[in-house]
Amino acid sequence: MTTSIKEVAKEVLGLTKGGRHIPRKTWWWNNEVQAAIKIKKDCFKTWQRTKEPDDRARYHIARNDARKIVGKARAQKYDDLYENLNTKEGEKEIYRIAKIRERMIRDLDHVRYIKSEDGRVLVRNKDIMRRWGDYFCNLLNEHTMTNRVNPDVEGSNHEANTPDGHLLQVAKIEVKEAMRRMNIGRTMGPDENSIEV
Repeated sequence: MTTSIKEVAKEVLGLTKGGRHIPRKTWWWNNEVQAAIKIKKDCFKTWQRTKEPDDRARYHIARNDARKIVGKARAQKYDDLYENLNTKEGEKEIYRIAKIRERMIRDLDHVRYIKSEDGRVLVRNKDIMRRWGDYFCNLLNEHTMTNRVNPDVEGSNHEANTPDGHLLQVAKIEVKEAMRRMNIGRTMGPDENSIEV
């Protein structure tokens, strides 16, 4: 399904060139910051053109001034935001910010879906999580309870108790294969039986 979606999207929308441009967060931007950044850029262009030490010094002074102004503007906007969040109207703003952050970290490249027990495709997160929970519950809590069989028959199964007290079917062929793979002279396991026995 993922491959089909990607192929159709490529045909309809095409491919982009170059890397993804991440826009800077400038919601705290104001006229003072804009003027300081413009002065800094002008000083940098002048220094690049002339390569003079005086122009370099002017650029460094303008850069430091711009950093201070940006820091003050950002701090002021954050203070205003936090004060607004403490009010009654700010409660809605908290949920809006949380939704924006959740959307920013959402992985759009990965299509999440899973099939239910009856074969329907589930796409909602709540349904997917419930299906995974049911699957692992069934997987981890499944108990095999069988009747004892004749141990003399070659293909028959034997019952063994697991540490938690559940019965487990073990075929004679499986035991022989496990013993064949064991190396002679190895340390005994928890059952304290060596392969030489």
